[in-house]
Amino acid sequence: MGAANTPAYRGTAYVVFEELNLSAFGNRLPQISFEVFRPLADPDTAEGLVKAVTMIPASGEFTYATAPVKKTTGSGGATVAENLNAITDMRPTGRNTSVTIPAMRRAMNKAAGNDAAFAFKTGFSARALIGLLGNDNFSFKVSPNGSSFFDAIVVDRTNGQVELPQPIVLPGLNAAPPPPPSARTRTLPHRWGSPPRRQP
Repeated sequence: MGAANTPAYRGTAYVVFEELNLSAFGNRLPQISFEVFRPLADPDTAEGLVKAVTMIPASGEFTYATAPVKKTTGSGGATVAENLNAITDMRPTGRNTSVTIPAMRRAMNKAAGNDAAFAFKTGFSARALIGLLGNDNFSFKVSPNGSSFFDAIVVDRTNGQVELPQPIVLPGLNAAPPPPPSARTRTLPHRWGSPPRRQP
């Protein structure tokens, strides 16, 4: 019809069905109801003040609340948290707390050459890293400044062998002992009763 050929009867709305298949409705026009509304453009209304709406599925009504929100469940005054983890609250309370939780596993997947690790920071500057750092060996690294890191413990992914790249300082010593000629040694398998053989 076109806008030029449509009469402007205010308060009247037209609904046009094109090639509507009525077989699913017993070959009859189904009962249909409509709600027609128009937004108010006035600047002092909700329609005029709202600029955008962000919908976050399954996040919950109180996701961004800065304080715990709880609701009462059943009789007796029992409450359950609306915006906290469902596991019993384990925040420090000045006493030892024992909490039993079901078995669980969390996975972190990484692309080859990237890191999958936990970072421990002071003033947002990393001081320790634990995880897969740059390769697939499990390692512990520490840093004095957040930019340079030292390998403390490295666990070989292929055989589980533990390597200590840095010299070990025993209690009571002021400095680390001098390293062996090759910078490290490892103990080879030996028969029971015979002294272990060392290979540089």
